[in-house]
Amino acid sequence: MPIVCISVFFMLYTYTILFILSLAVAYFVLYKKLLAF
Repeated sequence: MPIVCISVFFMLYTYTILFILSLAVAYFVLYKKLLAF
């Protein structure tokens, strides 16, 4: 079923983007805290 395959791929793609964005935000916050010291 290609529809199921596409939906699973889209879900994984969205989770990957969210994971990368959260990592970027975490690094940015860490960088700001290091600059504050």
